[in-house]
Amino acid sequence: MFDMNSSNFENSFEDFIKEIPNGKLLGIWVYSQEFYSLPEFGYKIHISLDSNNYKEVLGICLPYLIENKISFKMIASYLDLLSLNRGDYGYTQMGKDITVYPENIVALKKSYSNCIL
Repeated sequence: MFDMNSSNFENSFEDFIKEIPNGKLLGIWVYSQEFYSLPEFGYKIHISLDSNNYKEVLGICLPYLIENKISFKMIASYLDLLSLNRGDYGYTQMGKDITVYPENIVALKKSYSNCIL
């Protein structure tokens, strides 16, 4: 069981954030490098995290997204993760901890099949 006040617990989430190349912090989000221009209309994949699974999910998804140069945004801190999932940023945003922006339908299908647990 993790202690939410433990700096080691919070720092491990922050370590994942540090791995995002050229990450841009904007409010409660950190955006990946823009690997391509996003179309006006397109697809999104939302990935949920929680305090029990974020290490496993980020350990799978972030390397895949970065290696394959897929644009995404994710919640920028552990405390914001808790707030987002509690509904503090609006109930329609709950569970949308990572948003993946595939370049096209081919990338969407590939991302979905490789990044979803």
